[in-house]
Amino acid sequence: MGKKKNKKQLQKELEKLEKKQLAKKKNKKAKKAAKRQELTREKLIELSGGDLPYQPASKKVFGKKNYKRMKVLLAARVGKKRYKHSVGVAKTAKKLAKLYGYNPKVARMAGILHDWDKGLGVYEIRERAQTLGVDLDPQISENMPWLLHGPTAAAALRLEYPEFGEEVFQAIARHTSGAAEMSPLDCIIYVADIIEPNRTFGDMKGIKRLRKEVGKVPLEQLYFDAFKYTFTFLVNRDRQLYPETVDIWNSLMWKYGFVRTMKF
Repeated sequence: MGKKKNKKQLQKELEKLEKKQLAKKKNKKAKKAAKRQELTREKLIELSGGDLPYQPASKKVFGKKNYKRMKVLLAARVGKKRYKHSVGVAKTAKKLAKLYGYNPKVARMAGILHDWDKGLGVYEIRERAQTLGVDLDPQISENMPWLLHGPTAAAALRLEYPEFGEEVFQAIARHTSGAAEMSPLDCIIYVADIIEPNRTFGDMKGIKRLRKEVGKVPLEQLYFDAFKYTFTFLVNRDRQLYPETVDIWNSLMWKYGFVRTMKF
């Protein structure tokens, strides 16, 4: 009996050891795959020599090569966390585009560029808005300068990279505030900015609910629920609202609010 017990124990120990080794191999493979999929910010900057002069994009404006090039330029402009967030938005936007019948490559490019000016400080962003002639409510510039990075990025990219087109610039401009009338790309970038996998700031329960809605509700409804999430989050925390937020909310309520509302 004692020998049989020893054999069983030995077999169990061997099985445990095999499971541990298998888990380690899987973990190593996952880490290697992650490294292959995404170059680190430091490597991107190193590859670019710290900067890349502007050159008009090739015929494949939204192709993989040009996308990688814009990632390099972005990496030199923003911090590590912001870069990681932007890559997350780009990937999420691509997935949303595939689900909702939009061009995934265009969505990916808009996603990677949406926080192009996010690395600028308060005084820098105000000065940039004035230089670019961004027409915004003075209240935003004075009290909510963090909302300027969308419109300034759109204005700057329009001048520097006109080949990306007005639809991309509009989506970038609107991702901070939303609008009553949103194009499919506007909706995709607005939603992707909130639900991308690296997002840890905000009401995570609400974000998880939005993630679960993807593919189950129409894109316009998904945008409405995302806007409602943002609106509710800000009000519940006594935060300032974009001056036109209430008007946008009322317009969206007439369109989608009475069809189905979502609790956060």
